[in-house]
Amino acid sequence: AGIVEGVILSTMAKEPSPDAEYVIVLGAKVNGTTPSWSLRARIDSAAEYLLEHPDAVAVASGGQGADEGISEGLAIAQALETKGIAPERILIEDKSTSTEENLIFSGAVIESHGGSRESNVVVITSDFHMFRTMRLAERLGLTAPTVSFHLKKLADVGAVKSYKSQYYMMYSLCEDIFQTSIYDIIKEKSDEASLQEKRDAEYRQKVIDAFFEYGKLKSIP
Repeated sequence: AGIVEGVILSTMAKEPSPDAEYVIVLGAKVNGTTPSWSLRARIDSAAEYLLEHPDAVAVASGGQGADEGISEGLAIAQALETKGIAPERILIEDKSTSTEENLIFSGAVIESHGGSRESNVVVITSDFHMFRTMRLAERLGLTAPTVSFHLKKLADVGAVKSYKSQYYMMYSLCEDIFQTSIYDIIKEKSDEASLQEKRDAEYRQKVIDAFFEYGKLKSIP
């Protein structure tokens, strides 16, 4: 287990390519027509990368499950459009039913768009899928540096330290931060307390709006 965990962490530490031609967004559960929390996190990361790299083209990948109102690919595409990504920058793959098919079918979509398996590709998935995704990408001959914006965000707030080793970004915990007790955090006064209360209230309302209707649970996250 330790060896596998080490490989996963090493894979997570890879930085996204700065000049990717295509960004494959792997699908996840869709509740009716609404992306699940896991899928929304992937969409957010994809949108962030695509906005920073305007020449990259997205491949929204994922078929439609029996309990899903629309395909995962279409859900991704619609959400990306709401985040400012032009429709002409989004290709949809809506037939896949597994991670392996995600990558195989997305490769075919890229080729039909004029790209090739040599095109520089970034794959966006969840951290717990990265090891499997990277291994499948390598086996299928895709050049796919997997994206994880999560570690970069932790580095931005000082929770982890990072340094570059050859082609990899290596991360380590800032242990002093994690030695702080929850009680110390709670009692610490903040100039942004009122702002945080507002954010908490808005977040609670979003959760209620997303999963409840007329006082009844309408979907499970």
